[in-house]
Amino acid sequence: MTDDKTSIAQLELLDLIINNSKGIIWAIDHDYCLLYANKAYQNALVAAGGKEMSIGQSVLSDEYPKEFLNFWKANYDKCFNDEHFSIESEMPWADGIHYIENSLNPIKNTNGILIGLVVTSLDISDRKRAEKALKISEEKWRTLFEILPVGVSIRDKDNNILESNPELNRILDLTKSDLENRKYQQRKYLNSDNQQIQADEFPSNRAINEQKIIRNFEIGIVKENGTTIWTKVNTAPFINHTKCVIVTTDITKSKQVEQALKEKEENLTEAQIVGNVGHWEYNIVNQKLFWSDHLYIINGMSNNDFQPNLQNSLELCHVDDREKIKNALINSIQHKTNFDVEYRIVTKSGKTKYLYAKTLIKFDENKNPLRIIGTVADITDRKQAELIIQQQNNVLKKINTDKDRFITILGHDLKSPFNSILGFLSLLTQNVRKYDIDKIESQINIVNNSAQNTFKLLEDILMWVRANSGKIPYEPQKLNFATICNEVIENLKLTANTKNITINHFATDEINIFADINMLNTVLRNLVSNSIKFTNKSGRIDIYAEKNHSNIIITVSDNGVGIEPDTLKKLFEISQKATTDGTENEKGTGLGLLLCKEFVEKHGGEIWVESDFGKGSDFKFTMPLCND
Repeated sequence: MTDDKTSIAQLELLDLIINNSKGIIWAIDHDYCLLYANKAYQNALVAAGGKEMSIGQSVLSDEYPKEFLNFWKANYDKCFNDEHFSIESEMPWADGIHYIENSLNPIKNTNGILIGLVVTSLDISDRKRAEKALKISEEKWRTLFEILPVGVSIRDKDNNILESNPELNRILDLTKSDLENRKYQQRKYLNSDNQQIQADEFPSNRAINEQKIIRNFEIGIVKENGTTIWTKVNTAPFINHTKCVIVTTDITKSKQVEQALKEKEENLTEAQIVGNVGHWEYNIVNQKLFWSDHLYIINGMSNNDFQPNLQNSLELCHVDDREKIKNALINSIQHKTNFDVEYRIVTKSGKTKYLYAKTLIKFDENKNPLRIIGTVADITDRKQAELIIQQQNNVLKKINTDKDRFITILGHDLKSPFNSILGFLSLLTQNVRKYDIDKIESQINIVNNSAQNTFKLLEDILMWVRANSGKIPYEPQKLNFATICNEVIENLKLTANTKNITINHFATDEINIFADINMLNTVLRNLVSNSIKFTNKSGRIDIYAEKNHSNIIITVSDNGVGIEPDTLKKLFEISQKATTDGTENEKGTGLGLLLCKEFVEKHGGEIWVESDFGKGSDFKFTMPLCND
């Protein structure tokens, strides 16, 4: 009795367990009649739109769809053939389709005779939905993996490619065979500094070992043909920290563009240095001003201690040019026109530079000005050359004007004596038989003097022309001034004696000069002759020579009539040819002092006169000292 109670208790406990199980359990006999069903089975029938079923009732009732009945009858029969198997089925319950996993097992008695079967079913809808979602996700990932415009690969810490998408294969120029043979491992890998990457530096190795994301790592991959593929990779570790995913972007073209841009910038910088040109850009919207490196140099500034803006850039300009620059900029923006302007700046060192700026305005789609781009050229050398040329042109114009006036004067000076000569000769020709011998002799003397003076004038003109055209040889040499001075005095002694004029010189034998002997003789002779001409009888002429650094100052001093102040100013001016009769009415050509000036300046010296009208004059000139 106790055993029976225990068995009953165990059966009740088993029934309780089965009925509280989530699994759907039922058993049928050979006639497809229900032998047993737990509560989950009855609930499933109701959820499917049917009714609870009683023990002994056929599980293949006509109230169910034919397709449903055929499915289960075929599987029941299969199990009755002593087969154990599992199948999945779909159940159209009220809340939607449920996926059921069914396990069919034959039931045998103690004699091994098959008396029925038991079906254990589990609702696997959640799992099936998860599997379906996973499958969809995998399909999406695979599609994305295949069509991504960047290379994607799964790698281990040794940089072996475990899986890759087509874009990576294209970037790396690898075939399926290349991947299998790990051809990529034989290539040389460079970092952004063109240095070979060591094993522990690879992003895959670092991402796995350091367990962190490696971003924007540039790798240059040298192919077998020597060309380099430049890539940028981002790497993240995953899968138990033993693998990583690498996203690879082909930046070869951008690197080539970057290199080309770098070369162009270098060329531009070099061109700016060679051309002494800088450039600038002003953003009208944010009012930011940019200077190129060479523009800092042009302005005598450093980009470390000067941040340019419109105000401080304007202050660099010469104070007289600031308004011009400011107005040009304002007008450019207001009228949407480009401009160019020359202006001056004053550097920190106080140096004045001449600059030339040229601009170009950029507009938006509504024709509003956005930016002003400009170049600045240092034209200081050109402007200084222009100033020199202008000064030289002015000098040349003055020289030409002076020569024109001089030639006009010479023409008059030549014409007058010839008129006199021709006039007297005409009188003599007409009256030769009428005039007595004394009158004829007087007129012939007049003609002779005029002819002599004209000849002297022609000689001086010729000498002056040859000197100006550089046709007189210039052959400087070491000369003893005392010797030259004695020779000149000796040659002019007769002329001086006619007026009882004493000539003295105070040059020592130690003074040697470096000069052309003919030119020095001409200068000294002309100055002494001039003093004789304008010194009264019994006068005195003194010649001095004194050293002054690298030069010798030579002075021809007389106690003659002196020179009037007005005449003194134009004495060496070619356009003011002046000639005055001497104290004994001696005539002059007016060219002697001009020749003296020409020859002195040929030696790099200068000539001047100091005179006290009525008391005498000191003519002074310098010649280079000879130290040998």
